[in-house]
Amino acid sequence: MKSLGHILLTHALFLLLFGGAALALAEEETDSSVADTTTTNQERQAEIEARREAHQDAVEERKEELDAKREAHQEEVDERQALMEEKKQTMEQQRTERKIALQARAQERITNLAANISNRMDAVIARLNNIVARIETRMEKMATTGVDVSEARAALESAKLSITHATESIADIDTEVANAVGSEDVRTNWAEVKEIFATTRDHLRTARTELNATVAALKAAVTNKKDDTSESDDNSDETNDVKAEE
Repeated sequence: MKSLGHILLTHALFLLLFGGAALALAEEETDSSVADTTTTNQERQAEIEARREAHQDAVEERKEELDAKREAHQEEVDERQALMEEKKQTMEQQRTERKIALQARAQERITNLAANISNRMDAVIARLNNIVARIETRMEKMATTGVDVSEARAALESAKLSITHATESIADIDTEVANAVGSEDVRTNWAEVKEIFATTRDHLRTARTELNATVAALKAAVTNKKDDTSESDDNSDETNDVKAEE
């Protein structure tokens, strides 16, 4: 009986030891499994983080590449705009230079034209004054012979007044021309100069008409006095001179 109890006790102790070992082994396996799971999660987390960092790096790299391309494109645009602006300025400068050259040539033509007109008018005034002087001399001689020259003298005074007006009208023409061609609105100011020339021309035409009237009055006065025809013929030169100015 003791042997059987001893055997049972031994089996119980063996089972107890075996159970404890099994439990310890199970716990060890459990701990190992947990450790393996934890390690796997950490590795996966590290792998995910590495991928995230790699993706972020790729995004940053792509962004930098796009920024570099954008900057390069903007530089090209700026360079084209600068070239276009430079070309525009060059063309504008060329247009300005051509305009200045055209204005200079136009001013020279206008100045030369005005000089020719004023010179001709000065010459006409000089010739008309010469005719007036010759008529006055002849008139005085005729008056000493008893010819009534009052009507002719009145006509001659009117002619002299018209010549004076023409002289005064054109006196400052050179200054007027210079101011016109040097102004910003040449067209308008040149029109004013032409008006001066027109006014001067009208005075000269009036003077010619009055000189013709003077000569005609002298001829009529001689006829009325029934003087000799030689006295009348003496006035033919002045008549021809006046007609030559028309």
